[in-house]
Amino acid sequence: MKYIYMILTIALCFLIYSDISFPEGGTLPKDGNAISMQIGRSMRMYDDDITALEHLDENTFVTHTNWDVTNDIVDSGGNLTWTWADGDASTATQVNADMALVTRNTQTMRLTYTVSIGTALAGGSVAAWISGICDSTALDITVGVAKTLSITTKDTASVSDFVINIDPDANVSAGVVSIDNVYLTSYFISPVAIANTASVTLTVPDDTIELIIDSDSTEVQITIGGAHFLTDVPITLPILEHESIKIYNGSGGAASVSFYFLNL
Repeated sequence: MKYIYMILTIALCFLIYSDISFPEGGTLPKDGNAISMQIGRSMRMYDDDITALEHLDENTFVTHTNWDVTNDIVDSGGNLTWTWADGDASTATQVNADMALVTRNTQTMRLTYTVSIGTALAGGSVAAWISGICDSTALDITVGVAKTLSITTKDTASVSDFVINIDPDANVSAGVVSIDNVYLTSYFISPVAIANTASVTLTVPDDTIELIIDSDSTEVQITIGGAHFLTDVPITLPILEHESIKIYNGSGGAASVSFYFLNL
């Protein structure tokens, strides 16, 4: 009898305290399958549970039908290449309808890109920046591989275009700059179904600095330390590494909650 009791105790502890993990690769939000959470369960957002959502198409310019370029930028050589010819500004644009995945409004995202210099810039300076989905955000076009830039999207980002701008001043007399491997990435955990009066405790991954908790218009309570938030709309939270967040559903019905976050 003692051994049977011990086995039952171990099994019960496992059921109550074991973490939930999701299949590697996750599910995109537009066709995500809900994941059910039992009362009191905890969830760790491990790196291999996370779906990296890529928002741009034709990132490596092997094809470039979804990019539109103006003036001194061409996209037909397997990258974006700006070659100085005059003092006019040039752009490379991926319009909203051509993007792989529409950007979310008011979210921090990570832009990754590679820069090479074919001809050194001479005579003046060249400004580069991202616009459209975000307020003007400076783009570093010095040489580098997998350079990163944090972009905060506007409240109209979901209907806006992604635009790279390059503009030389009047003193520039030479220069060839190429940009390749352009990725605009956010991160997502598949929707979690939380029953009425149930809760889930979430632990975020290393180096996460921002988390968006998005309920399906069902009011849920979010607790971080001693702070409580009651919301039925997406809420953006600054996050510390390994922070524990409790989400409680007291709405009277089931809730589906999705997690978007910036991981640097």
